[in-house]
Amino acid sequence: MKVKKGFYKVMSGVGWREEEGSYINCFPFMIHRSLSQSGKTWGWSLSHKATGHSVQKALTLKGAKLLAKELSAFTVFNVPTLDTWRIQMSIMQTHRETEYKKMMKIIEECKNVK
Repeated sequence: MKVKKGFYKVMSGVGWREEEGSYINCFPFMIHRSLSQSGKTWGWSLSHKATGHSVQKALTLKGAKLLAKELSAFTVFNVPTLDTWRIQMSIMQTHRETEYKKMMKIIEECKNVK
């Protein structure tokens, strides 16, 4: 996974927003750090590419890469829209609770990777 510099899009409260900074495309995710976070060790974020929504913020680059790798195994992220993701997450929470808890544990553990 190679870090690139340039523009990328993420979802904000008012819709898609273009940001400038550093990013890595790692389907179905994107690891990114805006220019305002440049130089900050814990300034990386992991977002879902199709929806643009944040999965986790305030990560190290190492933690973000690990999180992207670990979460790519969960099919809930292989959806094209936010609506389908919400439906799949709801199904996962109610019918595949063990898998959901495993995913949440991975997210929690990657927050502390230095």
